Amino acid sequence: MPIESIISSCLESKSNAIIDHVLRDCDLVGRFLQADKNSILSAESNQVYLQRLMALENKPLFQHVAVRCICSLLDANPHFNYRESLLDATVRNISSTNDAIRFWCIFSVHHFSL
Repeated sequence: MPIESIISSCLESKSNAIIDHVLRDCDLVGRFLQADKNSILSAESNQVYLQRLMALENKPLFQHVAVRCICSLLDANPHFNYRESLLDATVRNISSTNDAIRFWCIFSVHHFSL
């Protein structure tokens, strides 16, 4: 099983403990940003990853995790190559009926504007 499939399965989990582990302990966001800095070749894979993330953002079952990842990427590096896409997705979700999603988006936009 490719590592991408394992990570996707973990992120699709409804368990906050598993999601926190993948995002924080495994430093998924940091690794993603490091790959973006270190390689022009990674640009295509980063774009594919973001497209998948944006697609998951529109699926109610995965929206919570997808928006959390989007906000984490935006917070971790506001100068990220795809920041416009991340910011668009964040602003789109500010009016979410989900309190946690709305909080993450407001926090990220505020953090981005500092």
